[in-house]
Amino acid sequence: KKMLSYNRILNMVIGARGYGKSFAMKKYVIDRAIKHKEMFMLVRRTKDDIKESVETYFNDIRMYYPDKTLLVKGKKFYCDGELIGVAIPLTRWQSIKSSAYPSVTTMIYDEFLKEKDFTQYIPNEPTALLNLIDTVRRDRDNFRCVCLSNSTSVTNPYFLYFGLQLQKHKVDNTYKRYNTFSKNSEILVEKPDAKDYIEEKKSTSRFYQMIKDTKYAEMAVENEFTEDDPTFIERKSQNSKYKFTILYDGLAYGYWLDINEGKLYVSYKHDPKSKLIFALTTSDQNDNVYLLNNWRKNYWICELVRALQNGYLRYDSQTVKNTHMKIFKKMNIQ
Repeated sequence: KKMLSYNRILNMVIGARGYGKSFAMKKYVIDRAIKHKEMFMLVRRTKDDIKESVETYFNDIRMYYPDKTLLVKGKKFYCDGELIGVAIPLTRWQSIKSSAYPSVTTMIYDEFLKEKDFTQYIPNEPTALLNLIDTVRRDRDNFRCVCLSNSTSVTNPYFLYFGLQLQKHKVDNTYKRYNTFSKNSEILVEKPDAKDYIEEKKSTSRFYQMIKDTKYAEMAVENEFTEDDPTFIERKSQNSKYKFTILYDGLAYGYWLDINEGKLYVSYKHDPKSKLIFALTTSDQNDNVYLLNNWRKNYWICELVRALQNGYLRYDSQTVKNTHMKIFKKMNIQ
């Protein structure tokens, strides 16, 4: 409830599996429906996701409402015969643009961050979600969207789209629980501290005993971003000098060289006056930007590749590093 007290339009909760994120939001919207006649919208990525989750949506919570009849019919949720919620796949955002949902005050997007599997984020997913929010909200101040997920990677479409970087405590380098952003006052990211939950799992869960010391335990129980590797993440030195810029997927990356340390640093910080600006695709190319048709003929890009291969390339954040893994893959560099 503290997360909701910030009164943000877009809220992201990233927590351990089984920590109670989905259950807490489910109880919240049911209580709001009973007390205030409000409705909710459950969002999942695809029609298949909706089909798999909707039928059993009330199964784990009915016992807490013994005097109420909670039912699911198709993609609609009922309490004592009254409609209290609807389920919508995000892929349908265009087809419902003309629809009205004046009673929907809470949107729940479950599993909004993906683990690695054979499925993908939908194209331009953050924009799709914003379109859906705009359709439902209609400039009402009593609306909020709550996105729920386990920890996967800080390099995800949402953090990249909004330019979000989670804050850490200086003392122990752990993530702060509530992250607000000065450049966007309508977004909140909560990353719950799961210490008590972890200790309980360690002492009572046979399943945890089986998965301990695995990447899955780090993600599911310990709430760590398991798809991220902190190796080679380092802030640029004070003596580093600016050399060039690369544009990729709408963002600019600056490259700084420290001759004394023999390191090449890459950062979001870039010199807008630089005359050495390169793009990997035509979509990022504009005036005074060189398109890299053959990077092997470019001195500075060759230096970047050498820095990678010889271990003296440094990234100033996990997001910058993860994005560069995509850049190098696009350049066919393994």
